Amino acid sequence: MATYYLDTSALVKLYVREPGTDSMVQLAHPTNGNTLSLLGLSRIEFRSAVRLRQRFGDLTAQIAQEVIATLDQH
Repeated sequence: MATYYLDTSALVKLYVREPGTDSMVQLAHPTNGNTLSLLGLSRIEFRSAVRLRQRFGDLTAQIAQEVIATLDQH
């Protein structure tokens, strides 16, 4: 059991499949008992990172919006 500070790039890996996603999902799984911490600013940076992925064509506008909405729910 440990506490981890997530920067925005690590946070995005929990919502958008990319290299490193499997490791982050394992780290964040509730049965591991880890605590994940992030700054309030991460929500703004997250939105920016997801929209950038949209502009690059990695995500559709609809998927980008759904990813952002999911983070907001969490």
